Amino acid sequence: MSGRAASDDVISGRCAISVGNPGTALPGGWTRAPLTSVADLGTGHTPSRKHPEYWNGDIPWIGIRDAGAHHGGVINDTLQRINQLGLDNSSARLLPKDTVCLSRTASVGYVIKLGRAMATSQDFVTWSCSEALDPDFLMQALLAEGADIRRFGEGSTHTTIYFPEVKAFHITLPPLPEQQRIVAKIDSLTGKSKRARDHLDHIPRLVEKYKQAVLAAAFRGDLTREWRRTQQVLEETPVQAEIEVPYRQSFTAPSSWRRMRFEDVCTIEGGSQPPKSNFEYAPAAHLIRFVQIRDYKSDERVTYIPKALARRFCSADDIMIGRYGPPIFQILRGIEGSYNVALMKAVPNERLIEREYLYRYLNYPALRSYVEFEAQRTAGQDGVNKRHLLAWPVLLPPLAEQCQIVGRVDQMISWIERLASEATSARKLIDRLDQALLAKAFRGELVPQDPAEEPASALLMRIRAERGAAPKAKRGRKAKAEA
Repeated sequence: MSGRAASDDVISGRCAISVGNPGTALPGGWTRAPLTSVADLGTGHTPSRKHPEYWNGDIPWIGIRDAGAHHGGVINDTLQRINQLGLDNSSARLLPKDTVCLSRTASVGYVIKLGRAMATSQDFVTWSCSEALDPDFLMQALLAEGADIRRFGEGSTHTTIYFPEVKAFHITLPPLPEQQRIVAKIDSLTGKSKRARDHLDHIPRLVEKYKQAVLAAAFRGDLTREWRRTQQVLEETPVQAEIEVPYRQSFTAPSSWRRMRFEDVCTIEGGSQPPKSNFEYAPAAHLIRFVQIRDYKSDERVTYIPKALARRFCSADDIMIGRYGPPIFQILRGIEGSYNVALMKAVPNERLIEREYLYRYLNYPALRSYVEFEAQRTAGQDGVNKRHLLAWPVLLPPLAEQCQIVGRVDQMISWIERLASEATSARKLIDRLDQALLAKAFRGELVPQDPAEEPASALLMRIRAERGAAPKAKRGRKAKAEA
Protein backbone atom coordinates (compact mmCIF):
# COMPACT_ATOMS: atom_id res chain seq x y z
CA MET A 1 0.00 0.00 0.00
CA SER A 2 2.70 2.48 0.96
CA GLY A 3 4.69 1.95 -2.23
CA ARG A 4 1.62 2.21 -4.46
CA ALA A 5 0.33 5.35 -2.74
CA ALA A 6 3.76 6.98 -2.78
CA SER A 7 4.09 6.31 -6.51
CA ASP A 8 0.66 7.81 -7.17
CA ASP A 9 1.62 10.92 -5.20
CA VAL A 10 4.72 11.50 -7.32
CA ILE A 11 2.71 11.09 -10.51
CA SER A 12 -0.02 13.46 -9.33
CA GLY A 13 2.51 16.22 -8.62
CA ARG A 14 0.59 17.29 -5.54
CA CYS A 15 2.15 15.37 -2.64
CA ALA A 16 -0.12 17.20 -0.19
CA ILE A 17 -1.05 13.96 1.57
CA SER A 18 0.99 10.77 1.20
CA VAL A 19 1.64 7.44 2.81
CA GLY A 20 5.31 7.39 3.76
CA ASN A 21 7.88 9.59 2.04
CA PRO A 22 7.50 9.90 -1.76
CA GLY A 23 11.06 11.21 -1.94
CA THR A 24 10.29 14.41 -3.82
CA ALA A 25 12.32 17.57 -3.16
CA LEU A 26 10.70 20.16 -0.88
CA PRO A 27 11.00 23.96 -0.81
CA GLY A 28 13.24 25.53 1.86
CA GLY A 29 11.78 25.44 5.34
CA TRP A 30 9.30 22.70 4.44
CA THR A 31 9.21 19.17 5.81
CA ARG A 32 7.16 16.02 5.41
CA ALA A 33 5.84 14.60 8.65
CA PRO A 34 3.36 12.00 9.90
CA LEU A 35 0.02 13.73 10.19
CA THR A 36 -0.40 12.24 13.65
CA SER A 37 2.69 14.19 14.79
CA VAL A 38 0.91 17.52 14.21
CA ALA A 39 -2.74 16.59 14.77
CA ASP A 40 -4.64 14.30 17.15
CA LEU A 41 -6.35 11.59 15.12
CA GLY A 42 -9.76 10.27 16.08
CA THR A 43 -12.96 8.85 14.66
CA GLY A 44 -16.65 9.34 15.29
CA HIS A 45 -19.37 7.11 16.62
CA THR A 46 -23.12 6.71 16.19
CA PRO A 47 -25.10 6.32 19.42
CA SER A 48 -27.44 3.32 19.34
CA ARG A 49 -30.65 3.87 17.41
CA LYS A 50 -32.26 1.42 19.84
CA HIS A 51 -32.14 4.20 22.39
CA PRO A 52 -34.26 7.08 21.06
CA GLU A 53 -33.58 8.88 24.33
CA TYR A 54 -30.01 9.49 23.06
CA TRP A 55 -31.27 11.59 20.17
CA ASN A 56 -32.98 14.93 19.46
CA GLY A 57 -30.84 16.87 21.91
CA ASP A 58 -28.77 20.01 21.48
CA ILE A 59 -25.41 18.51 20.35
CA PRO A 60 -24.92 18.63 16.54
CA TRP A 61 -24.09 15.20 15.11
CA ILE A 62 -22.55 15.04 11.61
CA GLY A 63 -23.70 12.47 9.06
CA ILE A 64 -22.66 11.95 5.43
CA ARG A 65 -25.44 14.20 4.08
CA ASP A 66 -24.18 17.05 6.26
CA ALA A 67 -20.66 16.60 4.92
CA GLY A 68 -21.90 16.51 1.32
CA ALA A 69 -23.76 19.78 1.81
CA HIS A 70 -20.70 21.53 3.36
CA HIS A 71 -17.84 19.83 1.48
CA GLY A 72 -14.77 22.07 1.40
CA GLY A 73 -16.17 24.50 3.94
CA VAL A 74 -17.17 25.11 7.54
CA ILE A 75 -20.12 23.31 9.10
CA ASN A 76 -22.12 24.99 11.87
CA ASP A 77 -25.31 22.94 12.01
CA THR A 78 -26.47 19.41 11.22
CA LEU A 79 -29.61 17.52 10.23
CA GLN A 80 -29.52 15.37 13.40
CA ARG A 81 -28.58 16.00 17.01
CA ILE A 82 -27.80 13.92 20.04
CA ASN A 83 -27.90 14.82 23.71
CA GLN A 84 -25.49 14.51 26.62
CA LEU A 85 -26.96 11.11 27.52
CA GLY A 86 -26.10 9.83 24.04
CA LEU A 87 -22.62 11.25 24.37
CA ASP A 88 -22.03 9.71 27.81
CA ASN A 89 -23.37 6.26 26.93
CA SER A 90 -21.47 5.67 23.70
CA SER A 91 -18.02 6.05 22.19
CA ALA A 92 -19.11 9.36 20.65
CA ARG A 93 -17.11 12.36 21.75
CA LEU A 94 -17.49 16.09 21.43
CA LEU A 95 -14.91 17.45 19.00
CA PRO A 96 -13.62 20.99 19.43
CA LYS A 97 -14.14 23.87 17.01
CA ASP A 98 -11.73 23.84 14.02
CA THR A 99 -11.49 20.03 13.98
CA VAL A 100 -11.04 18.78 10.39
CA CYS A 101 -13.12 15.76 9.31
CA LEU A 102 -12.75 13.42 6.33
CA SER A 103 -15.44 10.93 5.30
CA ARG A 104 -13.76 7.54 4.92
CA THR A 105 -16.70 5.25 4.15
CA ALA A 106 -19.91 5.58 2.11
CA SER A 107 -19.15 8.76 0.12
CA VAL A 108 -15.37 8.89 0.55
CA GLY A 109 -13.58 12.21 0.32
CA TYR A 110 -15.87 14.83 1.88
CA VAL A 111 -13.79 17.32 3.86
CA ILE A 112 -15.24 19.76 6.40
CA LYS A 113 -14.06 21.92 9.28
CA LEU A 114 -16.13 22.33 12.44
CA GLY A 115 -17.36 25.84 13.11
CA ARG A 116 -18.37 24.79 16.65
CA ALA A 117 -18.10 21.79 18.96
CA MET A 118 -19.81 18.77 17.39
CA ALA A 119 -19.90 14.96 17.29
CA THR A 120 -19.61 12.80 14.16
CA SER A 121 -20.65 9.38 12.93
CA GLN A 122 -18.14 6.56 12.52
CA ASP A 123 -17.99 7.38 8.79
CA PHE A 124 -15.41 10.06 9.56
CA VAL A 125 -11.84 10.36 10.72
CA THR A 126 -11.01 13.59 12.52
CA TRP A 127 -7.92 15.67 13.23
CA SER A 128 -7.55 18.28 15.97
CA CYS A 129 -4.53 20.31 14.90
CA SER A 130 -1.55 21.32 17.06
CA GLU A 131 0.04 24.76 16.86
CA ALA A 132 2.27 23.48 14.02
CA LEU A 133 -0.65 22.91 11.64
CA ASP A 134 -3.26 25.43 10.53
CA PRO A 135 -6.65 23.60 10.29
CA ASP A 136 -7.50 25.41 7.05
CA PHE A 137 -4.17 24.30 5.58
CA LEU A 138 -4.97 20.69 6.46
CA MET A 139 -8.40 21.01 4.87
CA GLN A 140 -6.86 22.41 1.67
CA ALA A 141 -4.25 19.63 1.69
CA LEU A 142 -7.02 17.01 1.77
CA LEU A 143 -9.00 18.87 -0.89
CA ALA A 144 -5.87 19.00 -3.07
CA GLU A 145 -6.07 15.23 -3.41
CA GLY A 146 -9.61 15.57 -4.77
CA ALA A 147 -11.19 12.31 -5.90
CA ASP A 148 -7.72 10.72 -5.70
CA ILE A 149 -8.14 10.48 -1.92
CA ARG A 150 -9.96 7.20 -2.65
CA ARG A 151 -6.67 5.62 -3.75
CA PHE A 152 -5.85 5.20 -0.06
CA GLY A 153 -8.92 3.00 0.33
CA GLU A 154 -9.88 -0.56 -0.42
CA GLY A 155 -12.95 -2.30 -1.80
CA SER A 156 -14.24 -2.62 -5.34
CA THR A 157 -17.90 -1.78 -4.67
CA HIS A 158 -17.74 0.45 -1.61
CA THR A 159 -14.39 2.11 -1.02
CA THR A 160 -13.30 2.42 2.60
CA ILE A 161 -10.18 4.08 3.96
CA TYR A 162 -9.33 1.93 6.95
CA PHE A 163 -7.95 3.42 10.14
CA PRO A 164 -4.40 1.97 9.81
CA GLU A 165 -4.07 3.66 6.42
CA VAL A 166 -5.25 6.97 7.90
CA LYS A 167 -2.71 6.63 10.71
CA ALA A 168 0.01 6.32 8.05
CA PHE A 169 -0.90 9.63 6.36
CA HIS A 170 1.97 12.09 5.99
CA ILE A 171 1.56 15.78 5.23
CA THR A 172 3.80 18.20 3.38
CA LEU A 173 4.30 20.99 5.90
CA PRO A 174 5.57 24.56 5.32
CA PRO A 175 6.40 26.99 8.15
CA LEU A 176 3.23 28.07 9.97
CA PRO A 177 3.16 31.67 8.62
CA GLU A 178 3.54 30.30 5.09
CA GLN A 179 0.67 27.89 5.68
CA GLN A 180 -1.50 30.87 6.53
CA ARG A 181 -0.37 32.80 3.44
CA ILE A 182 -1.12 29.78 1.25
CA VAL A 183 -4.62 29.44 2.72
CA ALA A 184 -5.31 33.17 2.22
CA LYS A 185 -4.14 33.01 -1.40
CA ILE A 186 -6.19 29.88 -2.12
CA ASP A 187 -9.27 31.50 -0.57
CA SER A 188 -8.79 34.61 -2.71
CA LEU A 189 -8.34 32.74 -5.98
CA THR A 190 -10.99 30.08 -5.41
CA GLY A 191 -13.41 32.84 -4.41
CA LYS A 192 -13.06 34.24 -7.92
CA SER A 193 -13.54 30.83 -9.49
CA LYS A 194 -16.60 30.23 -7.30
CA ARG A 195 -18.17 33.45 -8.56
CA ALA A 196 -17.44 32.40 -12.14
CA ARG A 197 -18.90 28.95 -11.45
CA ASP A 198 -22.04 30.51 -9.95
CA HIS A 199 -22.52 32.62 -13.09
CA LEU A 200 -22.06 29.58 -15.32
CA ASP A 201 -24.55 27.61 -13.24
CA HIS A 202 -27.27 30.08 -14.27
CA ILE A 203 -26.75 29.37 -17.97
CA PRO A 204 -28.82 26.13 -18.25
CA ARG A 205 -31.86 27.99 -16.89
CA LEU A 206 -31.23 30.92 -19.24
CA VAL A 207 -30.85 28.51 -22.14
CA GLU A 208 -34.23 26.97 -21.41
CA LYS A 209 -35.86 30.40 -21.19
CA TYR A 210 -34.24 31.43 -24.46
CA LYS A 211 -35.53 28.30 -26.22
CA GLN A 212 -39.04 28.99 -24.95
CA ALA A 213 -38.80 32.61 -26.12
CA VAL A 214 -37.62 31.49 -29.58
CA LEU A 215 -40.54 29.05 -29.95
CA ALA A 216 -43.08 31.61 -28.73
CA ALA A 217 -41.75 34.15 -31.26
CA ALA A 218 -41.75 31.54 -34.04
CA PHE A 219 -45.37 30.50 -33.54
CA ARG A 220 -46.73 34.05 -33.52
CA GLY A 221 -44.90 34.89 -36.76
CA ASP A 222 -42.18 37.18 -35.41
CA LEU A 223 -39.24 35.20 -36.84
CA THR A 224 -40.57 35.36 -40.39
CA ARG A 225 -41.87 38.94 -40.46
CA GLU A 226 -39.12 40.08 -42.82
CA TRP A 227 -39.57 36.98 -45.00
CA ARG A 228 -43.28 37.76 -45.45
CA ARG A 229 -42.40 41.30 -46.47
CA THR A 230 -40.02 40.02 -49.17
CA GLN A 231 -42.79 37.69 -50.35
CA GLN A 232 -45.18 40.65 -50.47
CA VAL A 233 -47.62 38.96 -48.13
CA LEU A 234 -50.41 41.38 -47.27
CA GLU A 235 -50.55 42.10 -43.53
CA GLU A 236 -54.15 42.76 -42.50
CA THR A 237 -56.01 42.15 -39.23
CA PRO A 238 -54.19 39.39 -37.30
CA VAL A 239 -55.95 36.10 -36.64
CA GLN A 240 -56.60 35.27 -32.99
CA ALA A 241 -57.24 32.25 -30.78
CA GLU A 242 -58.09 31.91 -27.08
CA ILE A 243 -57.77 29.23 -24.44
CA GLU A 244 -59.11 29.03 -20.89
CA VAL A 245 -56.47 26.80 -19.24
CA PRO A 246 -54.20 26.96 -17.37
CA TYR A 247 -55.56 30.53 -17.45
CA ARG A 248 -57.39 32.70 -19.98
CA GLN A 249 -55.00 33.85 -22.68
CA SER A 250 -55.14 34.83 -26.32
CA PHE A 251 -52.73 34.32 -29.21
CA THR A 252 -52.32 36.33 -32.38
CA ALA A 253 -50.65 35.56 -35.71
CA PRO A 254 -50.33 37.21 -39.13
CA SER A 255 -53.47 37.49 -41.24
CA SER A 256 -52.05 35.01 -43.77
CA TRP A 257 -52.16 32.25 -41.14
CA ARG A 258 -55.22 30.04 -40.54
CA ARG A 259 -56.99 29.32 -37.25
CA MET A 260 -57.58 25.58 -36.87
CA ARG A 261 -57.84 22.90 -34.21
CA PHE A 262 -55.08 20.43 -33.49
CA GLU A 263 -57.27 17.55 -34.69
CA ASP A 264 -57.41 19.22 -38.14
CA VAL A 265 -53.65 19.10 -38.64
CA CYS A 266 -52.66 15.94 -36.80
CA THR A 267 -53.89 12.46 -35.92
CA ILE A 268 -52.91 10.88 -32.60
CA GLU A 269 -52.41 7.09 -32.63
CA GLY A 270 -52.02 5.25 -29.31
CA GLY A 271 -49.76 2.26 -28.77
CA SER A 272 -50.45 -1.39 -27.95
CA GLN A 273 -49.30 -3.63 -25.11
CA PRO A 274 -48.83 -7.40 -25.48
CA PRO A 275 -48.46 -9.49 -22.30
CA LYS A 276 -45.11 -9.16 -20.56
CA SER A 277 -44.68 -12.93 -20.80
CA ASN A 278 -43.94 -12.37 -24.51
CA PHE A 279 -41.03 -10.01 -23.87
CA GLU A 280 -37.56 -11.07 -25.00
CA TYR A 281 -34.25 -9.30 -24.50
CA ALA A 282 -32.06 -10.38 -27.42
CA PRO A 283 -32.71 -9.65 -31.13
CA ALA A 284 -33.89 -12.42 -33.47
CA ALA A 285 -35.38 -12.67 -36.98
CA HIS A 286 -38.92 -13.28 -35.68
CA LEU A 287 -38.79 -10.35 -33.21
CA ILE A 288 -39.29 -6.59 -33.44
CA ARG A 289 -38.08 -3.94 -31.01
CA PHE A 290 -40.74 -2.97 -28.46
CA VAL A 291 -40.32 0.78 -28.00
CA GLN A 292 -40.88 2.35 -24.56
CA ILE A 293 -40.32 5.89 -23.23
CA ARG A 294 -37.16 4.86 -21.37
CA ASP A 295 -35.58 3.69 -24.66
CA TYR A 296 -35.18 7.29 -25.82
CA LYS A 297 -32.76 7.87 -22.93
CA SER A 298 -30.84 4.59 -22.83
CA ASP A 299 -30.36 1.32 -24.71
CA GLU A 300 -29.56 -0.57 -21.50
CA ARG A 301 -32.92 -2.42 -21.35
CA VAL A 302 -33.89 -3.01 -24.98
CA THR A 303 -36.98 -5.23 -25.25
CA TYR A 304 -38.34 -7.27 -28.18
CA ILE A 305 -41.67 -8.92 -28.94
CA PRO A 306 -42.80 -11.39 -31.66
CA LYS A 307 -43.66 -9.58 -34.90
CA ALA A 308 -46.99 -11.39 -34.95
CA LEU A 309 -48.04 -9.54 -31.76
CA ALA A 310 -47.00 -6.07 -32.95
CA ARG A 311 -49.92 -3.72 -33.63
CA ARG A 312 -48.51 -0.17 -33.72
CA PHE A 313 -45.32 0.76 -35.57
CA CYS A 314 -43.02 3.76 -35.60
CA SER A 315 -40.05 4.75 -37.75
CA ALA A 316 -37.05 6.81 -36.65
CA ASP A 317 -38.64 9.90 -38.29
CA ASP A 318 -42.01 9.53 -36.60
CA ILE A 319 -42.96 12.00 -33.89
CA MET A 320 -43.74 10.26 -30.62
CA ILE A 321 -45.41 11.71 -27.52
CA GLY A 322 -44.82 10.36 -24.03
CA ARG A 323 -48.23 9.97 -22.39
CA TYR A 324 -46.91 9.48 -18.87
CA GLY A 325 -44.16 11.03 -16.79
CA PRO A 326 -42.51 12.57 -15.11
CA PRO A 327 -42.47 14.63 -17.17
CA ILE A 328 -45.53 13.91 -19.28
CA PHE A 329 -45.72 15.11 -22.88
CA GLN A 330 -42.14 14.34 -23.84
CA ILE A 331 -41.67 14.83 -27.59
CA LEU A 332 -39.48 12.01 -28.88
CA ARG A 333 -38.16 10.46 -32.09
CA GLY A 334 -35.32 8.36 -33.43
CA ILE A 335 -36.26 4.69 -32.81
CA GLU A 336 -37.89 2.16 -35.12
CA GLY A 337 -40.13 -0.59 -33.83
CA SER A 338 -43.52 -1.32 -32.30
CA TYR A 339 -44.48 1.15 -29.57
CA ASN A 340 -46.31 0.54 -26.30
CA VAL A 341 -49.30 2.23 -24.66
CA ALA A 342 -47.13 4.80 -22.86
CA LEU A 343 -46.42 6.37 -26.26
CA MET A 344 -48.60 8.06 -28.87
CA LYS A 345 -47.65 8.79 -32.48
CA ALA A 346 -48.42 12.24 -33.90
CA VAL A 347 -49.22 11.78 -37.61
CA PRO A 348 -49.27 15.10 -39.52
CA ASN A 349 -51.86 15.96 -42.16
CA GLU A 350 -49.17 16.76 -44.71
CA ARG A 351 -51.55 18.79 -46.87
CA LEU A 352 -51.60 21.32 -44.02
CA ILE A 353 -48.53 20.90 -41.85
CA GLU A 354 -44.90 19.92 -42.42
CA ARG A 355 -43.65 17.04 -40.28
CA GLU A 356 -40.62 19.03 -39.06
CA TYR A 357 -42.81 22.00 -38.22
CA LEU A 358 -45.13 19.76 -36.17
CA TYR A 359 -42.14 18.29 -34.30
CA ARG A 360 -41.02 21.74 -33.20
CA TYR A 361 -44.56 22.98 -32.58
CA LEU A 362 -45.20 20.18 -30.07
CA ASN A 363 -42.45 21.73 -27.91
CA TYR A 364 -44.33 25.06 -27.80
CA PRO A 365 -44.33 26.13 -24.09
CA ALA A 366 -47.96 27.31 -24.14
CA LEU A 367 -49.11 23.95 -25.55
CA ARG A 368 -47.10 22.06 -22.93
CA SER A 369 -48.68 24.11 -20.10
CA TYR A 370 -52.13 23.47 -21.57
CA VAL A 371 -51.57 19.68 -21.66
CA GLU A 372 -49.89 19.46 -18.23
CA PHE A 373 -52.62 21.49 -16.54
CA GLU A 374 -55.38 19.20 -17.82
CA ALA A 375 -53.46 16.09 -16.73
CA GLN A 376 -53.16 17.48 -13.18
CA ARG A 377 -56.70 18.85 -13.02
CA THR A 378 -58.83 15.98 -14.33
CA ALA A 379 -59.83 13.48 -11.65
CA GLY A 380 -58.99 9.95 -12.73
CA GLN A 381 -57.10 11.14 -15.80
CA ASP A 382 -53.69 9.48 -16.07
CA GLY A 383 -51.21 11.25 -18.34
CA VAL A 384 -51.97 13.17 -21.53
CA ASN A 385 -55.67 13.69 -22.24
CA LYS A 386 -55.89 12.98 -25.97
CA ARG A 387 -59.27 14.68 -26.46
CA HIS A 388 -58.05 17.79 -24.66
CA LEU A 389 -54.89 17.88 -26.83
CA LEU A 390 -56.88 17.61 -30.07
CA ALA A 391 -58.99 20.62 -29.03
CA TRP A 392 -55.93 22.93 -28.87
CA PRO A 393 -56.33 25.94 -31.24
CA VAL A 394 -53.54 26.10 -33.84
CA LEU A 395 -52.62 29.28 -35.71
CA LEU A 396 -51.07 27.70 -38.78
CA PRO A 397 -48.83 29.41 -41.36
CA PRO A 398 -48.72 28.35 -45.03
CA LEU A 399 -46.42 25.42 -45.86
CA ALA A 400 -43.71 27.63 -47.36
CA GLU A 401 -43.56 29.78 -44.23
CA GLN A 402 -43.49 26.67 -42.03
CA CYS A 403 -40.23 25.64 -43.75
CA GLN A 404 -38.80 29.11 -43.12
CA ILE A 405 -39.77 28.91 -39.44
CA VAL A 406 -38.15 25.49 -39.02
CA GLY A 407 -34.87 26.79 -40.46
CA ARG A 408 -34.82 29.89 -38.27
CA VAL A 409 -35.75 28.00 -35.09
CA ASP A 410 -33.04 25.40 -35.71
CA GLN A 411 -30.43 28.07 -36.37
CA MET A 412 -31.22 29.97 -33.17
CA ILE A 413 -31.50 26.85 -31.00
CA SER A 414 -28.23 25.53 -32.42
CA TRP A 415 -26.50 28.80 -31.48
CA ILE A 416 -27.77 28.76 -27.89
CA GLU A 417 -26.86 25.08 -27.49
CA ARG A 418 -23.31 25.85 -28.60
CA LEU A 419 -23.22 28.57 -25.96
CA ALA A 420 -24.46 26.08 -23.34
CA SER A 421 -21.80 23.57 -24.44
CA GLU A 422 -19.10 26.23 -24.14
CA ALA A 423 -20.36 27.11 -20.65
CA THR A 424 -20.12 23.43 -19.64
CA SER A 425 -16.56 23.28 -20.98
CA ALA A 426 -15.71 26.49 -19.12
CA ARG A 427 -17.02 25.03 -15.87
CA LYS A 428 -14.87 21.92 -16.30
CA LEU A 429 -11.89 24.17 -17.02
CA ILE A 430 -12.51 26.10 -13.79
CA ASP A 431 -12.55 22.81 -11.86
CA ARG A 432 -9.22 21.84 -13.45
CA LEU A 433 -7.79 25.28 -12.69
CA ASP A 434 -8.77 24.90 -9.03
CA GLN A 435 -6.96 21.56 -8.86
CA ALA A 436 -3.92 23.06 -10.65
CA LEU A 437 -3.95 25.90 -8.12
CA LEU A 438 -3.86 23.44 -5.21
CA ALA A 439 -1.09 21.43 -6.86
CA LYS A 440 0.94 24.63 -7.23
CA ALA A 441 0.27 25.55 -3.60
CA PHE A 442 1.65 22.26 -2.30
CA ARG A 443 4.74 22.50 -4.47
CA GLY A 444 5.58 25.78 -2.76
CA GLU A 445 4.95 27.84 -5.91
CA LEU A 446 1.87 29.83 -4.92
CA VAL A 447 3.29 32.27 -2.35
CA PRO A 448 6.86 33.45 -1.65
CA GLN A 449 8.97 31.74 1.01
CA ASP A 450 10.52 33.79 3.82
CA PRO A 451 13.93 32.43 4.98
CA ALA A 452 13.52 34.29 8.28
CA GLU A 453 10.54 32.15 9.30
CA GLU A 454 11.05 29.21 11.64
CA PRO A 455 11.38 26.04 9.51
CA ALA A 456 8.60 23.52 9.96
CA SER A 457 11.11 20.88 11.07
CA ALA A 458 12.40 23.14 13.88
CA LEU A 459 8.84 23.87 15.01
CA LEU A 460 8.10 20.13 15.14
CA MET A 461 11.23 19.47 17.20
CA ARG A 462 10.22 22.21 19.63
CA ILE A 463 6.70 20.76 19.97
CA ARG A 464 8.08 17.27 20.62
CA ALA A 465 10.42 18.63 23.25
CA GLU A 466 7.60 20.50 24.99
CA ARG A 467 5.41 17.41 24.91
CA GLY A 468 8.20 15.25 26.28
CA ALA A 469 8.76 17.65 29.18
CA ALA A 470 5.06 17.88 30.07
CA PRO A 471 3.78 15.48 32.81
CA LYS A 472 1.69 12.65 31.41
CA ALA A 473 -1.96 12.68 32.43
CA LYS A 474 -3.25 9.51 34.08
CA ARG A 475 -5.76 7.62 31.98
CA GLY A 476 -8.90 6.62 33.77
CA ARG A 477 -11.50 4.09 32.79
CA LYS A 478 -14.73 5.57 31.47
CA ALA A 479 -17.49 5.24 34.04
CA LYS A 480 -20.16 2.68 33.19
CA ALA A 481 -23.61 4.09 32.60
CA GLU A 482 -26.18 3.03 35.14
CA ALA A 483 -28.79 0.63 33.88
